[in-house]
Amino acid sequence: MQAEYGDDLQVIFVESQGTTAPDTEKFILRHKWMSSAALWTNERPLDAGIRGLPSYVLLSAEGQVLAKGNDVDSDTAELIEEEISKAGNGPEDASKEIAKAWKSFSKGKLSNAIADAEKAGTKPELAEEAQMTIAEFGKRTQARVDSAKWRIDNGYFSAAKDLLDALAKEVKGTDFEADVASQARRLDDPVLQPEIEAEEALERITSKLFEEGFDKKGKFQKSLEKFVERYDGSKASVRGRNLLAMAPSQH
Repeated sequence: MQAEYGDDLQVIFVESQGTTAPDTEKFILRHKWMSSAALWTNERPLDAGIRGLPSYVLLSAEGQVLAKGNDVDSDTAELIEEEISKAGNGPEDASKEIAKAWKSFSKGKLSNAIADAEKAGTKPELAEEAQMTIAEFGKRTQARVDSAKWRIDNGYFSAAKDLLDALAKEVKGTDFEADVASQARRLDDPVLQPEIEAEEALERITSKLFEEGFDKKGKFQKSLEKFVERYDGSKASVRGRNLLAMAPSQH
């Protein structure tokens, strides 16, 4: 499903039977699912209130429960299609003028979205809705900027760059522009280059490992052993050691 809908849908798998995080990761790696854009967690984001496994909850773009059950059927698939088609319209109760602002926001045009909302807000009856909408645009954008900061702080530099490149285009001409540029400059800091080099080296290994899985000859085990030895002390080496711990015994 994640592969079918791409960025239009975020699939989150939740381990619900008490398996530890390391064992869950090992299971995912063994089944060659780590290359998917789907997310995995041991923490329940909500209580589905459904007996039996597997179960699912389908949320709208605004976080409302659209459907839940044990099997994703054709009716659920239709709901997904409908939600994707109207996702850029914002809340269902948005006025026509504010809906235009939401469409601009969904297209990654924050400056236009704010301008559209401000224009709508010149009408007294829409002033409060416009103000709340602009605040929501800011909240969502700030969350993405904070995500980029977290990625840099925790050694996920390539993911940070991808997000910052996208944000740089979206926030041009807004108050977020300087902060996004500041975060992007962090990636050029010479102090971070050894960490970035380490992550790039790890990604060269994992790009194949996640698709092929560990083999009996220990090809990826050997690559990871060399990696953690060479880049010992880096943030990426910690991830490398965790992956190495998942490798099957060669004895």
